[in-house]
Amino acid sequence: MRSAESTHSGSRRGPTPARQQMEGRLTGDELLSLIKRGESETLELKSNLRSDDVARQLAAFANSSGGTIVVGVLDDGELVGIPDSRLGIISTRVHAVAEQLSLIGVRLESFVIDGVNILAIHVPKAPDFIAPVLTATGQGFVRTGTEIRPLRRAPHPNPVIAGTISLFVAMSFRFDEEPALVDYYEAIRRATSATGLPIEVSRMDLLDGDYEISTAIEQQIRDSDVVLADFTLNSPNVYYEAGIARGAEKYVIRTARRETELPFDMKTWTTIIYANATQLEEKLADPLRRAYEHVMSSGGGR
Repeated sequence: MRSAESTHSGSRRGPTPARQQMEGRLTGDELLSLIKRGESETLELKSNLRSDDVARQLAAFANSSGGTIVVGVLDDGELVGIPDSRLGIISTRVHAVAEQLSLIGVRLESFVIDGVNILAIHVPKAPDFIAPVLTATGQGFVRTGTEIRPLRRAPHPNPVIAGTISLFVAMSFRFDEEPALVDYYEAIRRATSATGLPIEVSRMDLLDGDYEISTAIEQQIRDSDVVLADFTLNSPNVYYEAGIARGAEKYVIRTARRETELPFDMKTWTTIIYANATQLEEKLADPLRRAYEHVMSSGGGR
């Protein structure tokens, strides 16, 4: 029996098999021992992993306690393997979906056991700053025992409506370079609408009139109740506007697409990290409600 591991390899002493499973450090014998114990809350056995099931499986483990998906194994533990032609396809798909879901630390190990390919996919529990993990359709899943169930969250009660507040959106205008920016802005508008609260959204490039841009931006920020700064593409104008908002003591919501490299001093501030427009929309609802509550309790709004 031999194994070819894409992450860690070799025999080790120290960590228990359960800890090794979660950290993505298994030998072939340890993997067989894990398979023999059967499916559990932290182990899923799959003879094949369909492309349309990857996101569901990864999200369920990430939203629960983490765990391992072993592909090429029947439910009863029989090794059926993965054809050579499918092994690379499945691995590539898992990596791509993990990136789309903003999952950190997903690890893959490939083994050749008794002449067949076996793939172990280790999924850690999602950290608080990206949880809950949602698929591209906005669905969330959790693992209960050996089953995957839809994620059910208690609805956040809306604050008492006491007035209208204004939300100024600072974001890159480089739509030709990144068309998805249009989707992100629409996601912000949808999230605002979903709160059911009287929040008026504005963006500088959508304002009519004859004005000097820098002066107008400063005035818009000072007149707003809340500023949403999206740092995707690391546009200097967004950092400039976020600085004005901080100086004016405005309530600031910070967002950024997953791969955005934030400066060191920005990483200490809470930032909503998202993979796509659907995830941005879902993650913004509660922060917008909290912003409304803050403004109203501070005597703002109108």
